[in-house]
Amino acid sequence: MKKIICLIIFCCICISPAYARWATFDDAPMKFSYVQEINIDKSGKKEFIIEMSGEILKEQGRSYFAHYNLIYNGVNARIKILEAKTSYKGKEYKVGKKSIEDKPLASPAHGFDQNRQILLAFPKSEIGAKIYLKYKYTEKRPVLENFYSGLFTFGAGEFVEKERVILRSKIPLHIKINDPEKVLKIKKDKHDKFHNLDIVLTKPLYTDVIGEPGRNILNKKLLTYISLSSFNKWNALASRIDIEGYAEIFKESLPKTFVQIANIAAQKKNEEEQINTVTSLLNEKIQYMGDWRSIKGKFFPRSLKQIDKTRLGDCKDFSASTAVLLSKLGYKAQIALVRRGVGSYFFPNTLPVMSAFNHAIVKITDKHGKVRWI
Repeated sequence: MKKIICLIIFCCICISPAYARWATFDDAPMKFSYVQEINIDKSGKKEFIIEMSGEILKEQGRSYFAHYNLIYNGVNARIKILEAKTSYKGKEYKVGKKSIEDKPLASPAHGFDQNRQILLAFPKSEIGAKIYLKYKYTEKRPVLENFYSGLFTFGAGEFVEKERVILRSKIPLHIKINDPEKVLKIKKDKHDKFHNLDIVLTKPLYTDVIGEPGRNILNKKLLTYISLSSFNKWNALASRIDIEGYAEIFKESLPKTFVQIANIAAQKKNEEEQINTVTSLLNEKIQYMGDWRSIKGKFFPRSLKQIDKTRLGDCKDFSASTAVLLSKLGYKAQIALVRRGVGSYFFPNTLPVMSAFNHAIVKITDKHGKVRWI
């Protein structure tokens, strides 16, 4: 069986000016403490309760809590606020229902999930105020069946005073630890393929740089993080994604618009013209949306019929459409999931995690074995 999915991570190296320095606890506008309790069932579906305690230390921290937000997938998940309050100068101020808004974000195109935002306005967001939030997150279906992956960071870009993660999983898990400061205490019920995990941050941690416009300059190997996954090999994840979400699209019948594109491209004299014709006509017929959207909580392309009907698509839709059309013309076409840029969610040397990917492109092998990336 031909492999259709490639998993690739692109990364870049940045060079920083000499004036940058490490952040100290005195630089932090806020400090936090967290407790996460996570339960994973046999299907990979997640449910967790998060408790966050924060203290505003400087002026910059006030606006953070005056309009605090939680964003979630409204189709596939639910968030319930269990408790929210501010403690200031010996008094407690509850966040009332009128200060909690749960509204959809900008409406997505037909066929994609609707993201929602919970906005909390904490009263008395003053320097010295202490903020408390407890909420429950429930997932309706997993990203992949019988699979779980998670990435936990500690003190990355924020002053964390205390943190604990308690995880119970019906799926056996692997773990990979990056703890350069030796600040994590970890307990498991087994060395590998474990089900229960308890992680405790043993001392305050704040890893950031000052004097840079963004923290992407920071070498992620210097951060403290843990990755968890059902798989310890990336090709196992690739095979699962292939079978569950991508292979089927190659079996679909071409809609009329796609048949027309394939017929026009087939008449071109050489391979380069054929490939360029497919990509240019798809761009003409289908409007591109430059983001990474989910469908019922899953990151797969929509059907060719839906793409043709709505006349728009994200990177997964465009890559799938391009790969299907070129495969009909005799090329070996593979959809490749990649990391576009570095950003806050890219961490090197992790176990197979879905958060490693945010874009899709196409690998084409022509009839002479030459490889092209689209």
